[in-house]
Amino acid sequence: MLEQDFLKQLKQVNISKDGEKTKVRFKEVWKAASSTKKNEVKGLAGVAQNTIYRVGNTGSISAKLALAIAQVLNINPLYLTGEANEVGEYTDKSVNSLLRKHGYDKKSEKKPRGKRNATEAKDDPSTEQNEIFSTSLSKLNKDVIANLSGDKIMNLFESLRTKVSAGVPGSQEKIEKILELLLY
Repeated sequence: MLEQDFLKQLKQVNISKDGEKTKVRFKEVWKAASSTKKNEVKGLAGVAQNTIYRVGNTGSISAKLALAIAQVLNINPLYLTGEANEVGEYTDKSVNSLLRKHGYDKKSEKKPRGKRNATEAKDDPSTEQNEIFSTSLSKLNKDVIANLSGDKIMNLFESLRTKVSAGVPGSQEKIEKILELLLY
């Protein structure tokens, strides 16, 4: 679950890939939401009713509002921005994907924004990082462990720090365990 303090740090810029899709999808999920859920979204994102109205009319949505809506209404935030075709569910993977795609992690800040070609995606350490994270610890094999260079380990640790900052459940305990193993 994302904390309000984390969401407040996000920029209020439009991240919609397709304004028309965002407009239609936002209206659809907002209409279906109860007034309690709507108030919860506005409180979590720290936005006024005017902001909600603007999203429904323009199709422009910020990461802050997309993530708040996704969390409270349990939908994929990428669906709201037009980057996914299925409503899906709110998951850590979808949150991290949205944050990474829109430059809210250190790696993304260093790279120019825009579309990357297949070669760049292949060479991107974050792609490799996701593959390593998706491998459960019980299934780690000698090849994976042998290929974990210092840079890859640092990328994994930085990703975990980002999750802690985002308030992802369980991430704080994981980082504490890693630090305990490294320091003691």
